[in-house]
Amino acid sequence: MLTAEYVKSVKERINAAAEAGDIEALIEALKEEEWKLRQEACFALGKMGGAAVEPLIAVVQDAEAGDYARGHAILALEALGDARAVEPLLSAAEDEAWLVRGYAAKTLRSFQDDRAEAALIQVYERDDNEKCTVRNAAVESLAALGCVGSLEFLRGVVENDPDRGVKASARRAVAALEAAETANGE
Repeated sequence: MLTAEYVKSVKERINAAAEAGDIEALIEALKEEEWKLRQEACFALGKMGGAAVEPLIAVVQDAEAGDYARGHAILALEALGDARAVEPLLSAAEDEAWLVRGYAAKTLRSFQDDRAEAALIQVYERDDNEKCTVRNAAVESLAALGCVGSLEFLRGVVENDPDRGVKASARRAVAALEAAETANGE
C-alpha cells in the first residue's frame, strides 16, 4: 500500500513538472500505481498543448506502459483535442485490452471523424457480455457524434444487449438520433 507521504511527494513532483512544462516527467507519472496520481498527471498533460500530443500518443501505443497509463493518456489526448490523436484512438479502439478500448470508445465522441462510427460499432461487437462499460461507451459515443446511420444497429442493441444499462443508453441514443433525423427532415 502506498503511504500518504509517498502520494504527497509524487503530487508535488507532478505539480512541479506541470509548472515547468516537463512533459516527460508527467508522462512518467502516468505509470504511477495510485490512480489519483495518474489522474493528476493526465489533467496536467491535458493542459500542455500540442507539445504533449506525440508523447501521449507514444504512451497509448505502448502496450508495456500498462492499461491504466494508456487510458489516462487517451483522456489527456481528449482534453487536448488535437486531430493528430484520431488515428491512434481508432487503433486503440481495436486494442487487446478492454480498458484501452473503453477509453478510446469514450474519447472518440470528442473528435468529429467519419471513421468513428464504424470503429464504435466494431468496439461494441467485439466486447463480450462482461464488459458492459465498453459497450455502453460505444453506444453513448455513437449518440454524441450524431451517427444517424447507426440507428438500426442501436435498435438492435435495445432489443438484444443483455445489460439493462446498455439497453437504456441505446434507447436514449435512438431517441436522440431519431429526433435529430426528424429535425433535419431526413
